[in-house]
Amino acid sequence: MSWIAVGTLMATASAAVIFAVWMAMRLRCYRSVHGEESSGQSAFLPSSYDFASLLSDEDFNFLASLPGYKPEIGKKLRSHHQRILRLYLCELAQEFHSVHAEAREIIATAGEEHAPAVGLLMRQQVVFWRSMARIEFSLAFPGLSADRWNKGRASALAGVVEAIAAMRAAVEQGAAQQTAEAL
Repeated sequence: MSWIAVGTLMATASAAVIFAVWMAMRLRCYRSVHGEESSGQSAFLPSSYDFASLLSDEDFNFLASLPGYKPEIGKKLRSHHQRILRLYLCELAQEFHSVHAEAREIIATAGEEHAPAVGLLMRQQVVFWRSMARIEFSLAFPGLSADRWNKGRASALAGVVEAIAAMRAAVEQGAAQQTAEAL
């Protein structure tokens, strides 16, 4: 192997490590959300998370059509959209952690017949973090085929919202079953 190939390989590996550390730091902010403890009383409303306007290019196209438009205006608007989207993501992460904690609590007190649900909870956590990483990646590199990334973000966000809603319904059903069994 030549020195050039070794140097290229080391540079690629270094870039991959730097990217992995950066991604871990970005995702860490979704882990340290407050209010992870569940009250069991939250009402998750998937319809309250409307990401379509944040992911749409309509605002940017409208701005670009106005006289006196400068690219800096579009960059500033995109930055605001990303900030708002990340606030939504923090709320989603908080809701996910809350529902997941409730589900873990229900499974911990349930009988052995509910043991397979542990694997389901682990899979849901993997799906959640994979979706969050996919969204963060698309936010970090908005210039890479914007339409494709917007669609990818939209599907990842919809997946997270649907997973939380399904998990919330399962938790409510599990809590109702435990109450019925206790009586």
